[in-house]
Amino acid sequence: MSLFDKLGGFAAVSKVVGEFYDELEQNPVTAPYFVGMNME
Repeated sequence: MSLFDKLGGFAAVSKVVGEFYDELEQNPVTAPYFVGMNME
């Protein structure tokens, strides 16, 4: 079984990545790097 599968596959990994992107967009230090970017 791969690490990807052990972590829960596509659904779990995409959820974690989405939450990470949300945090980046909300953080005042990192947010300016993502202005105008489509994070979808």
